[in-house]
Amino acid sequence: FQYAMNHLRPATAVFLAYTVILLSNSYVDVNAAYPSTLIWSDCGQDKCAILEFCKDGTNYGYRNPGDITPCGSKPGPLIRMAPGNTYKLTLHNSADDSNLNTNIHTHGLHITGSGDGDDITRFVSGGNCLDYTWHIPSDHPGGTNWYHPHYHSLTNDQTQSGAFGMMIIDDDYSQLNSWAHPQNELLLLVSNIGTSILGNGNRNEVFQVQVGKWYRLRVATVEPFARIDALSFHGGSCTVYKVASDGIWHNAALTTYSGSSFDMTGASRADYAISCDSFGATAIKWGGGDAATIE
Repeated sequence: FQYAMNHLRPATAVFLAYTVILLSNSYVDVNAAYPSTLIWSDCGQDKCAILEFCKDGTNYGYRNPGDITPCGSKPGPLIRMAPGNTYKLTLHNSADDSNLNTNIHTHGLHITGSGDGDDITRFVSGGNCLDYTWHIPSDHPGGTNWYHPHYHSLTNDQTQSGAFGMMIIDDDYSQLNSWAHPQNELLLLVSNIGTSILGNGNRNEVFQVQVGKWYRLRVATVEPFARIDALSFHGGSCTVYKVASDGIWHNAALTTYSGSSFDMTGASRADYAISCDSFGATAIKWGGGDAATIE
């Protein structure tokens, strides 16, 4: 299909275009614990997709068009991209209120902050669409990132009410050991947007792992006021190394940053190499709450 159906704005055109995407793509769930994944389709030499911004009562969120998951109950779809490609995203604001404005802002992309890139001064009102073009250069570092609305005066309200999601730029996996490949990922989006710590939108997310196997745990944290808390590992017998910060690999030996507690601000990301050498639950905590359990 053409980019957002040649920029047609009616909601029916948005859902029709998304139906074409579903029928023309094979879907691979790269991590079963993370709720959903944005589906890109080929549009010429580029990749295209539609992302819905929703509002339900006091909840806000992002989701795939046609997704009936209650708005804001889960993080927005995983947005996964690879260096050397151009991605065209249509943000559909499905809110009934034509005066409700929003947009999307990325944490970690090395792209232009003007035009239809990542310009936070652009916005879309309820019932309309806004087009983004993200040129991911071939030398863009692979890493763990996240996204959220950044319409001034409503940024905190929309983010702390559920509008956020994880974003990944793929590495050149031919240069990495297999433990760091997508099939060995654990994705954890930790949020503190009220009175509870949530992992992937759940109270205490659960990861089931194989004893003795190494995994890449990708973590992004969402706390609208960006307070610092410790991401810590309790119980069990897991070895943990921090290998990347804010989407950038550490230029150090794997074992340099080992431990069971690592400070993270409320808008940061980190990657960890983790392996558990016996059965038993390991709790992943952020601040005072359980974000996930490794079993």
